[in-house]
Amino acid sequence: MKRISAVALLLLTMVSNMIFPVFAAKVSPCYEDVSRGQWYYSAVRSAYEQGWMTGLSDTEFGVETPLTRGELVTSLGMLAGINLRSYSAGDRQVFRDVDGTLLPYVLWAKETGISQGVSGTRFAPEAEVTHEQLAAMVGRFVEVQELTLPEISLTPRFSDADEVSDWALDSFELL
Repeated sequence: MKRISAVALLLLTMVSNMIFPVFAAKVSPCYEDVSRGQWYYSAVRSAYEQGWMTGLSDTEFGVETPLTRGELVTSLGMLAGINLRSYSAGDRQVFRDVDGTLLPYVLWAKETGISQGVSGTRFAPEAEVTHEQLAAMVGRFVEVQELTLPEISLTPRFSDADEVSDWALDSFELL
């Protein structure tokens, strides 16, 4: 499950490069857990430089730390550049387990159809995002943002691909 953070980072970077083709002028930090030789180095650098993902601290990015549902919708919201004031609580507190700085991102994800939560009243922001949830949320994000993904010649195969639920199948095929 730890590899899902690196996979999520790679997918999000691919989508972000379609939205922001030029890096911001921000200087990359020196994360102790990310070195130039690692396959995800450029994805981490891009995520940081474009401002839609930061590390766990000044010295650790956390690429081996499982990604949570809350972190994923926050990254997608930051990537989309949402106006946080447009998603204030008011009477829209639909999930009992979401508040604080996460609330606008979760409200945005729900209102745009990117995520509906794990039930009518729970979002489970601290739960590790599954392959299915990752594919579904990123796939819906691509559709909501009206992005066109580039054609790639290799077809990645996840070990659990034959266990993908019907609700996530279209997104798996898209990505």
